[in-house]
Amino acid sequence: MREHARAPRGIDSFNKYIVRTVHYLQEGIPITHAVRLGITEEELKFLLTLLVSWTSLYELYGDKKNSRTTAVIAQLHNIVNQFLEYDKGHHLLDRIASSPNATIVDMEIFNIRNGALRRSARSIVSKPITEAVSAILEAVVVWLLSSATARKVPARLSLVVVTVCNLLMLWVALLLLQF
Repeated sequence: MREHARAPRGIDSFNKYIVRTVHYLQEGIPITHAVRLGITEEELKFLLTLLVSWTSLYELYGDKKNSRTTAVIAQLHNIVNQFLEYDKGHHLLDRIASSPNATIVDMEIFNIRNGALRRSARSIVSKPITEAVSAILEAVVVWLLSSATARKVPARLSLVVVTVCNLLMLWVALLLLQF
């Protein structure tokens, strides 16, 4: 399944999706989620019919030894394609995404990544990360040197600390270049 796809394409993942979404559309008091989200009776009936067909085939698919055949698998994939084509023609998920009545729970149920649920894009760094790392390491060196001089630690140890910190900074910079 593609990460950004609203409806999964795999059989097991689509099973969870279709069962969860159709049952969710039927829930709700005093009005159902389907009515609240603008799904018509005809569209809900189509989804229920799809779910009934799916459930009977998915039970056969669950028995790996006796009834999981290529015909059953092909029929399940056909139902996935029917759902995708119906959504494409009727814009069900688009209408739910743009509904003023849609909640974050609706977006999670239907796997719609809008608003608060949108995956954030990579941020562009304004300063090279090495500057931030070197500033942190410099602060550590200053702290170590000041505590070393307060305890009258030999100068060689201070030089070792500075060298180790420089090597750490170089290592971090090399790691970041790989990304």
